[in-house]
Amino acid sequence: QGGDKVKQVDLRLPFDNNIFHLYGSERDKSVIGTIESNHGYYEPHIINFLKKNIGSHFVCIDIGANIGAISLPLGYIATSGIVYSFEASKSNFAYLRKNIMSNNVKNIEPINMGVYSKKCQLDFSYVEEVAGCSFLSTVGVKEGVSEVIDCIRLDDWIIENNIQKVDFIKLDVEGAEIHAINGSLNTFRNLKPDLIVEFNPIPIERFFGEKPENLYFLLTNIFPNVFLIDDPSGALIKIHSYPQLIDIVRTRKGWEDLYCTFR
Repeated sequence: QGGDKVKQVDLRLPFDNNIFHLYGSERDKSVIGTIESNHGYYEPHIINFLKKNIGSHFVCIDIGANIGAISLPLGYIATSGIVYSFEASKSNFAYLRKNIMSNNVKNIEPINMGVYSKKCQLDFSYVEEVAGCSFLSTVGVKEGVSEVIDCIRLDDWIIENNIQKVDFIKLDVEGAEIHAINGSLNTFRNLKPDLIVEFNPIPIERFFGEKPENLYFLLTNIFPNVFLIDDPSGALIKIHSYPQLIDIVRTRKGWEDLYCTFR
């Protein structure tokens, strides 16, 4: 963890009184700072959605798990299931493991790898002040500390680990979503998990030089139903077209969470 000062915050759940003790960098404004400024809550519209839609027996995959602010609630909801938490950054991964162990959680398996369209090693940028926004880039963008990470295709990992079912995937990888999904196509088509994915045009364009609409059309080619999870209400807004989606994104905070389902 680079000698950086460790800070502990209480992560609260919006649906009951359970509290997780979450450790991260004192300098991190993106996760630790957000939880602190939101009185212990992190993305409550997503956490409430998970509570309503994740079964106790679900097999879940958290891609871009960061320090565990979504993985811990997922494991708490899927009491008799399991959460596989992929985090590429060595620093974030150290905090993720610490947070799983310090909260005595037994059904989260942390995996220190990136999920991509091929098995490879890639340069990865990690910025302590925005640890939740660490990123890959194929166009040479680098910020903060650069490290080399191991990447795998989720399809290969599923086969190698003999995973027979996946019920839910959360994907938030700062613009690399297209590449992660392209390495997971068989998983989606064969096992049909639900997906929550962040749609953020800026990192897609800046870090990969790609068009954000490519992510939208990839999702609609896989899933029959794509919804936007409204923040803060948690209501589902059916997305019928790319112009509808980009209009919502541009007139609000600049990114949104999409719920994609075969149901």
